[in-house]
Amino acid sequence: MRVTASCDLTAALAAGNGRWLDAEPAAAALLREERERLERRLAGRRERDELLGHLRSLRRTLYPYQREGIRRFFEEQRLVLADDMGLGKTTQAVAACHALLRAGRVSRGLLIVPAALKPQWIREWQAVSDAPIASVDGRPDERRRQYASTRRGFLVIGYEQLLRDLEAVHGFDPEVVVLDEAQRIKNWETKPSAYVKSLRPRYRLVLTGTPMENRLEELASLLDWVDDVALAPKWRLDPWHTWSEGDGDTGTSGARNLDTLRKRLEPVLVRRVRREVLSQLPERTDTRVSVPMTPAQQEEHDALIPPIAAILGRARRRPLTQPEFLKLMTLLTTQRILSNGLAQGSSPRSSSSCGASSRASPSSRGARRSSSASGGGCCGWPGGPSATSWRRPGAARSSSPAPSRSAFARRASSTSTTTRARPSCS
Repeated sequence: MRVTASCDLTAALAAGNGRWLDAEPAAAALLREERERLERRLAGRRERDELLGHLRSLRRTLYPYQREGIRRFFEEQRLVLADDMGLGKTTQAVAACHALLRAGRVSRGLLIVPAALKPQWIREWQAVSDAPIASVDGRPDERRRQYASTRRGFLVIGYEQLLRDLEAVHGFDPEVVVLDEAQRIKNWETKPSAYVKSLRPRYRLVLTGTPMENRLEELASLLDWVDDVALAPKWRLDPWHTWSEGDGDTGTSGARNLDTLRKRLEPVLVRRVRREVLSQLPERTDTRVSVPMTPAQQEEHDALIPPIAAILGRARRRPLTQPEFLKLMTLLTTQRILSNGLAQGSSPRSSSSCGASSRASPSSRGARRSSSASGGGCCGWPGGPSATSWRRPGAARSSSPAPSRSAFARRASSTSTTTRARPSCS
């Protein structure tokens, strides 16, 4: 009905001898855009059921809320998927691309992701779908050949690669584009934002867990590529949806008219938080992996059991004094350090990974104590320094004996202030 009305109005404008266009020159362009948008949504609704049927060929079973997110994407063909972290945005994106390829709606697709996540995307894709996928790597001429030779399937590139390969990407002409960590285009003035928005595929899926971090302009920049009129006119965003009192740093500000904003975003943005879909998720599964202690570790650990048992015996008869409680916490913390640091230090692997072992020189042990006292550590110690900072450059290993129990006790006592807040140490 809305499409018919839009077509009728467009025809009326064309037949009006320009009188309406003189009054409002942008009316014809706005009506054409509205007609294209409505036609796209109607086409998405016609194709939706067929596309959803192809999800049965996935290698992974989807949760109901994931199927709902994919259904919304098929209907709109352009969507911002802003689910909370851990709810499977990647799986939904892979499943949607899989169905589009199986149904013959697309033959080529492009995934633009942070460079460090390219291997993870490949692994996740292969766990969910059997559709062809490849990562674009190599020299410029090799990348150009890869774009040109890919007639069917999906390619994964980084945002930085898009800046270098924009011409080849336009030649590749993807029919579906997925943006991961799309906050990379939240600033409309940056090159990544401009280059991404120069792509014009039919299907556009934007993945982000933080659609708006600081300002409404960031959200508007994301939506420019999905639906550039969803928040139009842009100049009214701040006056209508924000308020402020005072000046500069001394003032306060906030959001308002959020119900209106949600309604405007509803067609193009889907966001679910964990509490909303918790009933659809499986029960939590805990897997406990037991790691036996080394003989040296066991000896040092068990030597602290008698003094701990003595303090616990006194605790059964009367309340512990503060010095006794602190001593108990120190002994328990020492056992934790022994079961982590000493075991790692005595293993062959740790001599290369941590830069120190149970046969480290006295100067190295001193460096380890000072690192622990300042909150540093390694092999299970919170906030540890880098491996190379544990031994002086060029210092050779000595044949001095392993650190004494008193050294570990001194190290534990230096962290006793943090263990007070964690009296349930195991």
